[in-house]
Amino acid sequence: MFRNIAVSRRSIRNALALSVTFSLLMLLSQANEAMAASENECAIWLCAPGGFPNGCEPPHAAMMSRIKKDKSPIPDWNECFSGEDIPGGGNGSANYGPVAYIPEHQICVRWKSWGSDGERCVEHKTIPEEYRKGTRCRTNRDGERTPAFCTKSLNYIDVFIDGKQQGETYYY
Repeated sequence: MFRNIAVSRRSIRNALALSVTFSLLMLLSQANEAMAASENECAIWLCAPGGFPNGCEPPHAAMMSRIKKDKSPIPDWNECFSGEDIPGGGNGSANYGPVAYIPEHQICVRWKSWGSDGERCVEHKTIPEEYRKGTRCRTNRDGERTPAFCTKSLNYIDVFIDGKQQGETYYY
């Protein structure tokens, strides 16, 4: 009879330990879910390299919401994917930050003297538009812009999977 009671106590202890372990696992999984990015936030990884094409409106809205909340424009890769989600493991990273936009413009490459009228440009060269990453367009007190010819500041995102850039840089 004592033997059956001892077994019962051991069974109760095991059941109690199992219950506590299960409760802790549930609590931890709920904490992880609370920290995990939403489906639309995770879709930023897929939509940004394509420039947020049709059907990517909710992920674009999620990105803008993240920015308004002072978060990075794209969630951490590990918040969205595990090694089991991607065949062969896969690892993602993103670069993002400010960019100065410099539109297409012309510069003079050859000047000619016109007597008392001074010099005039006689040959131009067209410089294609440029997005200069890592800097903002600034105007000093004299109205000079840095970098030269910039007109506005934007932001960008580059998405990489296993070190290889996916799609094009997305500017916003």
